[in-house]
Amino acid sequence: MAPSRAGSRPDLFTNLEKLDELDDDGLAQQTLAALRDALSREMKIKEGSENMLEALNTKKAKQTKEQRQRVEAELNSSNIRIKDLRQKISDAQRSKATPTTPIRSRTEDMFSRNGLRSPPSASRSGADSPFEEPTESPTFALAEILQALEVEGMAPEYYVARANNLVDLFKRYPTLKYDLVWSVFGLRMQVMLLSESREVVAAGYRMTRYAMSDASSLKKIRTLNTDYIVVSSLIKDRKADLEREQALKFVRAFLDIKDGIREVSRAVVRTVAAIAEQPEDRLRPICLETLAEILVKDPRLLLASGGLSPLSEALAEGSYKAPESLTAAFLFLLDVPRKRKYLRAGYELEVLFTAFTDHFLTNEAILKQNSKAVASSLKTWSGLMNLSMFDFRAIRQLLIDSGVLSHSNYTKWNWEVVLKIIEGPLVNGKRLEEAIKASKFIKRMMSFYRPFKYKFSEIKNTRNTQRYVRVGCALMHTLLQSPQGIAYLADNKLLRQVAECLAQCDPTSGLTAQFPMFSKDRLTDTLCGGYFPMLGVLSGDPKGLQMLDRWRMFNMMYHIVDLKQRPDLIKLLLTNFDYTLQGHPRVLLSKALTAGTKDIRIHATNALRKYATSPRLYDPDVEVCATAVKILEKACNTKNYLEYIVECRPALDHLGEIGAPLLLRFLSTSIGYHYLDGLDYISNEMDDWFLGRNDTYVGVIEASLARAFGETAEDQSHRVSLFEEEPDLEADSHVPPHFYRELTRTQEGCKLLRDKGHFDEFATTIRDYGMQYDDRELMTKVKGSMWAVGNVGSMELGAPFLESCDVVERIIKIAETHEVMSLRGTAFFVLGLISRSVHGLEILSEQGWDSNTNTLGASLGFCIPSDLSKFFSLKPWKHETATSVVVADTQKTETVEPPAMPSRPRSESLLAVLTDDLIAGSADMHEHQVVLDPDPTNQKILELYIDLGNSVLFNRARNELLQLKQQKKAPGFRQPQMFRKVISLMESRHFRLNGRRMLELFERSVLRQVVFDEESDSEEEDEMGGGGGSRIVEDPEEYDEDDDSDDFERGDESSGDEQRTERQRSVSDAADLERSNTVRRATVSTT
Repeated sequence: MAPSRAGSRPDLFTNLEKLDELDDDGLAQQTLAALRDALSREMKIKEGSENMLEALNTKKAKQTKEQRQRVEAELNSSNIRIKDLRQKISDAQRSKATPTTPIRSRTEDMFSRNGLRSPPSASRSGADSPFEEPTESPTFALAEILQALEVEGMAPEYYVARANNLVDLFKRYPTLKYDLVWSVFGLRMQVMLLSESREVVAAGYRMTRYAMSDASSLKKIRTLNTDYIVVSSLIKDRKADLEREQALKFVRAFLDIKDGIREVSRAVVRTVAAIAEQPEDRLRPICLETLAEILVKDPRLLLASGGLSPLSEALAEGSYKAPESLTAAFLFLLDVPRKRKYLRAGYELEVLFTAFTDHFLTNEAILKQNSKAVASSLKTWSGLMNLSMFDFRAIRQLLIDSGVLSHSNYTKWNWEVVLKIIEGPLVNGKRLEEAIKASKFIKRMMSFYRPFKYKFSEIKNTRNTQRYVRVGCALMHTLLQSPQGIAYLADNKLLRQVAECLAQCDPTSGLTAQFPMFSKDRLTDTLCGGYFPMLGVLSGDPKGLQMLDRWRMFNMMYHIVDLKQRPDLIKLLLTNFDYTLQGHPRVLLSKALTAGTKDIRIHATNALRKYATSPRLYDPDVEVCATAVKILEKACNTKNYLEYIVECRPALDHLGEIGAPLLLRFLSTSIGYHYLDGLDYISNEMDDWFLGRNDTYVGVIEASLARAFGETAEDQSHRVSLFEEEPDLEADSHVPPHFYRELTRTQEGCKLLRDKGHFDEFATTIRDYGMQYDDRELMTKVKGSMWAVGNVGSMELGAPFLESCDVVERIIKIAETHEVMSLRGTAFFVLGLISRSVHGLEILSEQGWDSNTNTLGASLGFCIPSDLSKFFSLKPWKHETATSVVVADTQKTETVEPPAMPSRPRSESLLAVLTDDLIAGSADMHEHQVVLDPDPTNQKILELYIDLGNSVLFNRARNELLQLKQQKKAPGFRQPQMFRKVISLMESRHFRLNGRRMLELFERSVLRQVVFDEESDSEEEDEMGGGGGSRIVEDPEEYDEDDDSDDFERGDESSGDEQRTERQRSVSDAADLERSNTVRRATVSTT
């Protein structure tokens, strides 16, 4: 091989080099064509070398050593020449002038005439790939990959590698997928998806998934009959999990594209639902998530596909580990009437309580996760209204002793009772003294917390174990409340051992340890970091400071703050200390603010939020300034602090949008109003809020309420970070500031609001559009108007605006009768805001709504109707059944619905013992039997497939189908039309996964014929005696009559050139046409 080519290729490239030197424009096209021919030849040589290497790998290494070396040298030489040729082609394309008449090449034919080419990417994922040259054209690389995929008979690794290269190309050039011509790419996709290798099929799914761009590409994919392939992949067993996983990701990719849900087939959804019903299936969790997403995007499709039952079963059984996500999908539907009708009132959400009432579900983990799901449901308006619709209530009480005195093992203590004891009776000094002297309670508690007892200090750091830290802080606080406790704590070994642990981290102390108690790993993995909150409790009391100073802890802390390599320890100290009292803690904080790193300065600024002892608005780092603005904004909730900050007149221009919330707070005082008016801030901000920010506020306040009602952390076995404080969660406890609320705090602001007329506009919006529930944008507008009215009415100066119109009555009507639960909730909160003013409280009282007040008569902002039944007035709705749902044709794999099946006729063994009258009645049933197929054997097969959906008849139907397949060799398992009919049955009926797997009885060639729309060819072969003579047609007219009368077929979809698919119109593969003609000639000759 090598000698023959060694003399030919140098001459070729010599000629090419001469061509490259020519400057004549007329030879540019000739040069480019010669380069491409050479590149094509080198690619073929490279592929031949690769094939040769693959063949040599199957032989013994000693026998083929020399031959393998020659082939490898040839392959390396080809790679070098291919690289050189691609560089030359790229240079020629750049230097070539644009021709007046465009010349279409093979590469250009693969893309649209108006298609945009992707710019080259600077990022490369691998240097060894032949498709990743820095000067390559992405369209040319795509053409080479698709050409490589045309090769037949290669190993699976060959196709997988090319598919992965294509995926990498799509990642580097995202716009390239918009230029695909699906008649070419679709054929490669179909061939890969029909491969015998599971890895190749999985690669085909992945390749197609990355080629998706928009809804039109999804339609083209479905015209290539991918629904049948996806269903066939999903029903396979665990050995094909790789293929099944990629098939499921392929389906989920439809949901990520706008309007992609309209192209999700009902047959596919039913198959996903069947997998979700299998408790042992590895793909069950992701299938449940997929069904939940479909429920949110298109509840009609899910209901018609039987996907609601697996979701309800997963919630009831507690088998899904994150029930809150599934519950959120149901709550989303329950909010709006037009979606609420797809769920049954009092069933779908109430299944969460099954775990508490079922005697056989005794798993504590299931009870905990379902209790979290119930709690999250009750914190939403749709969940609260639906769960209270039937007035379910459950009262539980648990009274158990602490167990400290009877058990020395802390795991047997009831820590909730222990905390109640420490925070309750032991606060009294006399009782504490009795507990110290007369019992072992305090002794065992202090022994538990001593570091070198290795009990508390060895406990893993999780959410559940944080209760030990809380009890320890409560114990320190209780001991500081009485002289007896202070004396006991001073003499106890606890503080002395903690000081020794700190000394291990101080390089100047002289104490060292191989494994320090406060090392970074121990602080992260164990509860050793819990000692610092206890020291923080001591730092907030003068006696506690004395005890810390007694054991020289502050001296060691000063040295630790200077350590740049222990920021974790410094953050723990700064976060947990109390800076209320003058003393060492404040000095430590000041030192960290001035001499610490950027990270430490930000953390120290967060520690100032309760004290604000130093201004940080002018820190050189913007993040530190943003943290200071949040702290000052929170401080502005107190009037005295607000007035002081305004008097300081801080310059916030350098902060931009960061300082905007703080400026908004300034409006609440006359001084601040005039200060901002001079900056021309008020008029611009007012117009901005009226034109758009008021609607944006709806999303901000609803997110804030969701975080306030939701859980701030998961209490699973995740680790807890003791080093990073979460100030955002603390800030969320305050309602985001509203412009109109701050504006109406002053007389000047009320006058401006009255002159602008914005309040009347808000009231008109509520009056005109308050009760509509179809347009989501209008509902957002109504919510924004209600929040504006509520914030104005909550101020004493703004409350008179409420008397000028009937807006309060309109809001009450929304709260009591509106069909959308979230709008009811918004109205409830707005009425609470209105009740905070005296005028608003009087108006609500006249309308039958009562407000909670303190001892001085001031409203607390909580308002409920005197008759709660008016508010909790959600009535059961009419449920839309699955049989009444009409699915669009785009969401069907088979558009023709199978006929309804009557009750099955009695068996022949039973007819033998019946009377003549009953036999006659049974004969009538046979006359009215629905004909699914004119062939009796096919009719029998279809009836058995229907019986697979019956759990009682499943085993018998399965055995008979296997008998027909294996013993009688029924021809129906080789007919594409029968495959389509079975798919139609499974699409329109509920089948378990085991029943759907009986689809594998059909031969694999049938799936290929269905995908490539080759039913007409197979039917022609059957007419001429194909298929081994298994089907004999005596009369052609009878055969035509059967075809015409078969109302279960898809009509003439597979016959006629006008209805052929895009693949059949565009593919010009000579090999395929020749092979098809050969088969037909052979069939005709046999007849």
